Amino acid sequence: MSVMRVNTIVVIVVGFVCIEARGQFPAAISPVESIPTNGGAGPFVTTDGLGHWVAVWTSNDDLNNTIGSDFDILVSRSSNNGLTWTVPVPLNTNAGPDSGGDFSPQVATDGQGRWVAVWSSTNDLSPNMGTDNDIHVARSTNNGMTWTSPAALNTNAATDAGDDSVPQISTDGKGNWLAVWNSDDDLGMTIDTDNDILVARSSDNGATWTPPTPVNTNAGGDTGSDTAPSLVTDGQGHWIAVWDSSENLAGIGPDRNILVARSSNNGASWTPPAPLNTNAATDTGNDSDPWIATDRAGHWVAVWHSNPGVAFGTDFEIFVAHSEDNGATWSAPAALNSNATSDSGNDVDARIASDGQGHWVADWETEEPSGGIESDGDILVALSTDNGITWTASVPLNGNAGTDADLDQDPQIATDRAGHWIGIWAANKAPSGTAGIVVARFALPDCNSNGVLDAEDIASGGSADCDGNGTPDECDPDADGDGKRDACDNCPAVFNADQLDSDADGVGDACAPPPPPDAACGTCAPGAFPVAGLVVPACLIGRRIRRVAPPHQI
Repeated sequence: MSVMRVNTIVVIVVGFVCIEARGQFPAAISPVESIPTNGGAGPFVTTDGLGHWVAVWTSNDDLNNTIGSDFDILVSRSSNNGLTWTVPVPLNTNAGPDSGGDFSPQVATDGQGRWVAVWSSTNDLSPNMGTDNDIHVARSTNNGMTWTSPAALNTNAATDAGDDSVPQISTDGKGNWLAVWNSDDDLGMTIDTDNDILVARSSDNGATWTPPTPVNTNAGGDTGSDTAPSLVTDGQGHWIAVWDSSENLAGIGPDRNILVARSSNNGASWTPPAPLNTNAATDTGNDSDPWIATDRAGHWVAVWHSNPGVAFGTDFEIFVAHSEDNGATWSAPAALNSNATSDSGNDVDARIASDGQGHWVADWETEEPSGGIESDGDILVALSTDNGITWTASVPLNGNAGTDADLDQDPQIATDRAGHWIGIWAANKAPSGTAGIVVARFALPDCNSNGVLDAEDIASGGSADCDGNGTPDECDPDADGDGKRDACDNCPAVFNADQLDSDADGVGDACAPPPPPDAACGTCAPGAFPVAGLVVPACLIGRRIRRVAPPHQI
């Protein structure tokens, strides 16, 4: 008897599909951790993407009477993605005998073992340099363990009389280093004494620098103040500098706006400054303190704070704009902080970073007492996954925002572009007022909100990944709720936690019950009846025939 088997897959359609919600951003922030120091402001952190992180800040801590109590640049290092940090030491090797102030440090690395730090200082490095603010530089080739002695970056340090401050440094990783800063020096009477943005270049990893020249090509005839520059490169020949300015450029008004200039020859020349905020000609608010980042894949995002009024009130909000053509044009400014139209506290000092994998993170300081936090000053953070067009609701980066009375300020954010993120800021502890440097860590992506990068979760065995899609199984969909992820469930639409598959055909019994077994010899299959008078069961006859008949007769 021949039995035909038909595999029938039973599909149950219901009115909804239950997919586990992935963790909100940030999925899991580490508790706020302090870098041991008795004072600090203006911290900055960066990484080479190879496991080394370097944090720098300004402090008047005398490090147990080992240096003076004037402001110096301190440095601390981490080799475990911010979990622990080395005891801070002076970056400026003259910290013991010097008496001038060192401020606003920045550090960059080429990812090939070379690190360059810059800052502004009133220290007279030679008898002829004077005590005006100049830009100092130091270099490290051992991941920040030791640094060269400070040297003047601005080659006119011995002759200028203007103040040079708020430096920024960036490198393309190909031997080109650029530093920008604001200065009211007239460069030997070649430009005016209002604040302008200057640039210097190095092609020997910070050992020597070109004489400073203006980034803003109108420096010789403008009267507005240009300050707070931010600089970034995509490593593919494009450099963009942004800053805030009160210059009434082409009739945009004397309120502060965000200006932008671009270079395609490693800083040798720059496009004329242009408004980045497209509402510059019509707004009356002050746009200040910009920061720019790129994913190195054609997308650029700038953030800043402004008090535009109208729907946003008179408090400061965080605004954002993005460019898809290497800074030639920019989107209209949009509010980044999700409560911009309803809050009354100031949101200021925004910073932004990209991991080049679709994640953009911005953090900033807020004084808004809402969402369970106080008005003492806390750090908020938000995420964009569409190159700055939309953003998640802002949430505290300092997990103690609802209970602390500290003034948290000067935030900055960095990533190793491999999923690890570190936020750093200064915290003035209440009630003592003592300032300290604190960090918080998180991972992206971290779908199960356990504080561990998904890839590391899977590699360590902490999470399974049955379909090899790089996402822990607990985050993949499970439509029937049986604990087996759809991609690995042999019957994804029917609850079958046991995954029973009697005939091993890859389809669970709950979806395709196995057929009845063939009738045993000497019995009848279902639906058949015995024939009287037969001595030899038919099944044996058939087998005998098949054994003795020639192949061509079967």
